[in-house]
Amino acid sequence: MGAERYFKIEGGKITRLKKSCPKCGPGTFMAEHSDRYHCGRCGYTEFKKK
Repeated sequence: MGAERYFKIEGGKITRLKKSCPKCGPGTFMAEHSDRYHCGRCGYTEFKKK
């Protein structure tokens, strides 16, 4: 698991590629499933809109 899965660096700017958990804050990324985002740390879940 490398940092290239979570961040992208272009021209000196860093962009996060994964969604951060709104409860845990920046640095805690949410897992992306086919129908939802889920935080493994606190259990917060957001369902994707169809």
